[in-house]
Amino acid sequence: MNSFLYPQTIEVRRTTRPQAGGLQGYGASTKETDVRVFGPVPANISEARQARPVPHGVPDAAMFRGLYLIVFRAKRGLIRTKDIVIDEQSNRYELVTVSWGFLGYSVIGELLEV
Repeated sequence: MNSFLYPQTIEVRRTTRPQAGGLQGYGASTKETDVRVFGPVPANISEARQARPVPHGVPDAAMFRGLYLIVFRAKRGLIRTKDIVIDEQSNRYELVTVSWGFLGYSVIGELLEV
């Protein structure tokens, strides 16, 4: 149940990596390669840093992508960096930092572009 403090709903997923060698398919995170770790759970998502456009002549890798602070309750040790958070609008965030405190998790997620 959502509240004033946790108005959004999220789900935490983890990408499964193939263990075998040889010819491999596309290795990035997709809904088909992710497994659910936790959720759905109420959360609060707020912008931590705005995305900035890439100036002309600068490589795309230099672009600052949007970072979001995501706060939610979960058991300690359950969430890791590189996990994927999906909100109710199907936005996907890759976790860059993960910290746990007495209020639960406070994580920074980078918005994944399609």
